[in-house]
Amino acid sequence: MTPSHKDDDLPAHTVRLSARARRIRLLVSPREGLVVVIPRESDRKRIPGLLRGHAAWIERAMRRTAEHREHLAVADGAPLPSRVDLPAAGVSFDVTYRRTLANAGARAATVAGRIVVTAPAGDDEACRAALRRWLAREARTLLVPLLEEVSAREGIPFTHATVRAQRTRWGSCSRSGGISLNRSLLFLRPELARCVMVHELVHTLRHDHSPAFWALLRERVPDTDALRRELREGWREVPGWAEEP
Repeated sequence: MTPSHKDDDLPAHTVRLSARARRIRLLVSPREGLVVVIPRESDRKRIPGLLRGHAAWIERAMRRTAEHREHLAVADGAPLPSRVDLPAAGVSFDVTYRRTLANAGARAATVAGRIVVTAPAGDDEACRAALRRWLAREARTLLVPLLEEVSAREGIPFTHATVRAQRTRWGSCSRSGGISLNRSLLFLRPELARCVMVHELVHTLRHDHSPAFWALLRERVPDTDALRRELREGWREVPGWAEEP
């Protein structure tokens, strides 16, 4: 990701080249702010016009993420967690820290039902990074079986599943029927995590957000609208250490 050339009348932003992107897209995330994602072959001269044309949307999106940005700023200086709760899977872990020599690496592992973090003394960021790696492994172990259960219950198959650390989505579905889940779903209550999974499964039937899609989803999740409103604030349940810097 590279900083853009700053024009006085344009909002601050960075540019991310993507080999997978098919068109220029705008993203606003709490960590990165405004990001312009462009295909590698795109002309960067189009960016200023795009930003000016979407100025109102950008302003709204930046306002929506302002509180989240403040939340992360506070969390970055917070003490290391002594306990990790994963409501979506109904499990919790106490955390123990073991300090090592300065040149040793950091790691986290589940030992006898606890998370044991081994890291150099005084290096809290190394501890958080080790916990994020642990979370990535745990999320793959826990979320994919949950998705399989929901898929079987709803009678909607999918082709494959991945678990990642998406910055702006709780989940996504490819046109081939593959589903990607945000590992932070583990911090949400089970009803919210299930809503996201059913949402993505229904996308294997309707790859759009048409009225027909929402009708199919509401048949399976009658309180969809209330849960979607709650999901917009779901970031409040995700501890700061769990979000990638």
